[in-house]
Amino acid sequence: MHSDKTAPPKKARIFQIKFSLTSIFFWGLGLFFLLGWIFVLGILVGRGFFNETISNFLEAKTQVNTKQNLIAKKKIPANLPARSPDSNPKMQFLDDLNNKKKQASTKARQASTEKRLEHHPARQIAKKKETSQLKRKYTLQLASFIHKVDAVTMVNNFLKKGYPAYFYPVYIKGKIHYRVRCGKFQDKIEANNFKLLIAKQEKIDGFITTLNN
Repeated sequence: MHSDKTAPPKKARIFQIKFSLTSIFFWGLGLFFLLGWIFVLGILVGRGFFNETISNFLEAKTQVNTKQNLIAKKKIPANLPARSPDSNPKMQFLDDLNNKKKQASTKARQASTEKRLEHHPARQIAKKKETSQLKRKYTLQLASFIHKVDAVTMVNNFLKKGYPAYFYPVYIKGKIHYRVRCGKFQDKIEANNFKLLIAKQEKIDGFITTLNN
């Protein structure tokens, strides 16, 4: 038979912490020292004390590692000449001789080719064209004087105005004449345009001639 009586409910345990004056004093003292130590650490960090200490430590460690590496490794002299592969002196001499022969042969072929091209008909025609083009340069003659002073005066006046003037001495029937000219042109069209400009601005009617005359 079962009993109808039920077990009484368990009472919850209640913990209470009681501080005495002594414990409160020691707890306060410990907290005071902790706060004081934190304050001192803050001052030291602010002044860079620990940074300098850590830097010195790292620098000392680096120097120690460098010295250890130098001791561990064997020093190799830097002024030792590099070893070149062993070669036979006779073979080297023959190679140099062959290279010199090849260079001399190449230069001889180039000289021969240039000589043939010099007498080539196309080259001769090109030379004639260049000569004819040089002969076809024109200038504008403004005046001709017997006295050099007159020619120099006229040239100076034109130079002051920005024109490329100059005088050109020639002998005609045993007498010297000073021809005053202005400009150098590649064709007659350019020379004629300059002639019209001089006639309009300076009222001088010159004539076009070649530089060789």
